[in-house]
Amino acid sequence: MSTVTSIHHFETMIEEQSQWWMADDRGMRKTSASVVRNFRTIDSEALSIYESQGDSHMEGTFEQKSTSEKKHGKSRWLIAVLIVIIIALAAALILTMSRNGVSDGIAKGKVSIAEASNGEITTPVGTLVFPAEWANSVWAEDTSSGSQYSAKFYGSVGSDKVLLFELSVGANGIGYQIGNAPDEEGALQAVWLNISEIQPKESWTEDQVSQINVMQGCVNDLIEQVRALDGFQENG
Repeated sequence: MSTVTSIHHFETMIEEQSQWWMADDRGMRKTSASVVRNFRTIDSEALSIYESQGDSHMEGTFEQKSTSEKKHGKSRWLIAVLIVIIIALAAALILTMSRNGVSDGIAKGKVSIAEASNGEITTPVGTLVFPAEWANSVWAEDTSSGSQYSAKFYGSVGSDKVLLFELSVGANGIGYQIGNAPDEEGALQAVWLNISEIQPKESWTEDQVSQINVMQGCVNDLIEQVRALDGFQENG
């Protein structure tokens, strides 16, 4: 082979190789561009999935919050209903007690000594004062007849009306005579006290029995006040 032919052959090889490289380079560029496009497509799809998951997560969070708020709302509603029921039951109990004849320890239709006369008991021989601690729980009924003064004092145990004692002034009193005291005109008048042991009912509690007995015990204070009246004289 001549030198010219060899050179021509070598140049041809180089040209072919260059064309191959150029073709290969274009192929690689196409491949790279395709890869880039694929990556962009993947990135776009991943972003879409992420955003979708994010929206789903947010929707789930909102749903959880909504469910929680509904539960709290139901709890507050139930508490309000329970409060209304308790108030209604209390009102019904008070109404039932009132219908049974008892309201604040005083029989229905009666007025306590404290309210009726500020706790004062006016008799022909002077004014007595009922002990303040029980004046709101005791009421008096005037049973006077003619010149004979008489008053009965009552308390309550549940719906039961209980006679505590009876105080009378005049010659026709009942019970035992405490003594004599002058009236406004100076004439001596006999002062009487009628009292009996209270017989508790089976329905009464121990506390109720104790309370009604203490209430009856207030008579001792009244006896001392009678004895302290001006001109009082012991009986006999």
